[in-house]
Amino acid sequence: MIREAVAAASALAVALVGAAPAMGDAGTGRSPTATGPARAETGPPRSPTAARPLVVAPAATPRAAASSGPALTVPAAELAVSLNCRGDLAAASRPPVLLAPDYATSEQSYGWNLARQLPAVGVPVCTLDLEHPGTEDLQDEAEHVVHAVREMRARSGRPVVLVGHAFIALAERWAVTFWPDVAASVSDVVGIAAPDQGTELTAGLCSGGRACPPSAWQATPGSAFLRRINRDPLPTGEGGLAFTTISSRFDELVSPQPRASTLPGARNIALQDVCPNRPSDHFAILGDAITYRLLLDAIDHPGPADPSRLPAGACGEAFLPGLLGDVVNLKVPIALAGFLTSFPAAVGSRGVAAEPPLRAYARTPAVYGHESDGAGITAPPRPGVRVLTRRVRVGASGTFALRVRCTTTEPACALRTTVRAPVRVRLPGGRSVRVRSPRPVPRTVAAPGAATTVRLRAPLSLRRAVRSGGRIVVRVTARARAGTAPATTRRATVRLVG
Repeated sequence: MIREAVAAASALAVALVGAAPAMGDAGTGRSPTATGPARAETGPPRSPTAARPLVVAPAATPRAAASSGPALTVPAAELAVSLNCRGDLAAASRPPVLLAPDYATSEQSYGWNLARQLPAVGVPVCTLDLEHPGTEDLQDEAEHVVHAVREMRARSGRPVVLVGHAFIALAERWAVTFWPDVAASVSDVVGIAAPDQGTELTAGLCSGGRACPPSAWQATPGSAFLRRINRDPLPTGEGGLAFTTISSRFDELVSPQPRASTLPGARNIALQDVCPNRPSDHFAILGDAITYRLLLDAIDHPGPADPSRLPAGACGEAFLPGLLGDVVNLKVPIALAGFLTSFPAAVGSRGVAAEPPLRAYARTPAVYGHESDGAGITAPPRPGVRVLTRRVRVGASGTFALRVRCTTTEPACALRTTVRAPVRVRLPGGRSVRVRSPRPVPRTVAAPGAATTVRLRAPLSLRRAVRSGGRIVVRVTARARAGTAPATTRRATVRLVG
């Protein structure tokens, strides 16, 4: 996981510098590939309050009335010091935005991109700075969001826009789900590279009895946290709460894409669907010009962001205004280096043995109609999987095909098939030879209920043994995953003939 993060950070700097000759800053009108005329920056001119330094919000006693959702358990002093705002929220002409970071400080995540650029176009910004960003129980992080929204709404008199990167975007969804007054005080929830259906990265990280940060357990597909938050329709609030997800098909940490970041009921936007082959990944997406423009679109229009409203030539803009200069003067690399320093330390020091239990307010009666998993909710049904082939002929080139069927209530299921051959095969005449097994088949997307053909190639040693008349029986393992349900594994034996 850490190696992937390092590789991603390196790729970000390369991508930003490499894209510079072909694409310009967002909103500068300098894009050589733009099809329209030069454009001024979206939004009003720079506010005189935009350059004010970060100030700590005053402490406030969290409201815990029955109509305002559950009482907050995080101490009020911790809630107060975690919220920092730029500029005068009351004097701004646009709604305030709360930027919540993940596995990094707000400066490392947003200081080189949105936290700098949004105030420049008249959008007031507040950030969350948690003691252990990204690694805490997301139910605790949600309480910081609740406090922040209440403070920002009181100080600005306007609905708040929530923006979260990666895991903490789930905490923002949790806040608007269980605190009605927060849902009524928010106009938009924008998740950037958010694992709304979980990520396979944490599924691997937290397997085998290893300790993981609480949030990693909660972002694992099939977790009690994800099943609970994805159980009901998205909240609507009082003024029409809108949800937007912005993701990248090249995200190396939240995967598989686009399923991992797909949120039913939201406007789900992959950067590559707007601009084909857009190179942004899990980190670069924060400084991407399309991410920035989609966020402004969500701020300025009712409902979720709409890519059709982006200006002509937007795909010719690589990154936010001034970002290239920050790459050259090392501000961006330094921010990423800070992330890469804090991330492994957080993973190593905040590990727990299991997912945190759901809070009492979230443990509601079962809705799936299946047996309870003990967490107050029930797990969605596992997919069914069956290997249909029992005897298969190996072609002269070594290729052979297996038929596998997956059954699920989800729109599709992902199949992974492996074939294990015996180490030695006895040939006619008593001689035995060593053989190798075929390589595993990459993930196959299967339609529910239909027999799916999985094609494999036998290694040369196995091919020769089949041609020599050896009786070869291989063990086939089919693993199916669908939605947030736990995976199902089935095994069968298949005879190979020449």
